[in-house]
Amino acid sequence: MTSVSPEHILGDVLSQYADDDKWVDSTFEKIKRLSNTKVGDVGQDFVERLCDGLGFSCEFPSDDKGGRSRTSPWDIRIEGVTLELKTATEDVNGSFSSIMSATKNVPRPPMRRHRPQGDLV
Repeated sequence: MTSVSPEHILGDVLSQYADDDKWVDSTFEKIKRLSNTKVGDVGQDFVERLCDGLGFSCEFPSDDKGGRSRTSPWDIRIEGVTLELKTATEDVNGSFSSIMSATKNVPRPPMRRHRPQGDLV
C-alpha cells in the first residue's frame, strides 16, 4: 500500500495555479495576498488618508457599534458627495478587474445603484 500525502497533492495542485511572477518583490505585492474584503478595506483606508492629506473632508457610514458599516448604500462621503468605493488590482495582462468591468454575456454581482456609475471612486 502506497502512502498518500494530502499536503503533497495540494502543493502540486497549487503550483499549477500560482500567480504570475509579476507580483514577486513588487511595490504592491502585499495587496495580491489579501482577501477581497481586506482589499476593499485597504482601498477605504487609502482614500481616507489621501483625503486627509489633501485637506478634503471625508466620512464613512457607521454601524450600530460605531464602526464602519458594511451594509450602507454608500461607502464614503467626500466633501458632502456620497460615493461607492471600489478597489481593483491589475491582472497579469495589464487590465483591471472589478465588478464594473465591461464584460459581455458574463453575469456580474449586483451593484448598489443609488448613484450613477460615474460617481464611483
